[in-house]
Amino acid sequence: MYFSGKITNSILIYLARQGFSVESLLEQTEVPAEFLRDPSCWLESHKVESFLNLIEKEFRDKMSDQQ
Repeated sequence: MYFSGKITNSILIYLARQGFSVESLLEQTEVPAEFLRDPSCWLESHKVESFLNLIEKEFRDKMSDQQ
């Protein structure tokens, strides 16, 4: 199964607009940044799920502090 790059691109845009630096996040993932930022790309579901889990670990506390 594949997920659209629209998902990962939207998340990266949202985090950047909220003032979070996503560069360290992009360095930790196995998916190249250009694929994560490409809304026309299709990514393997397990890789997107790993990316989302990484985001949750990295930003969970920071995002709850902003709310």
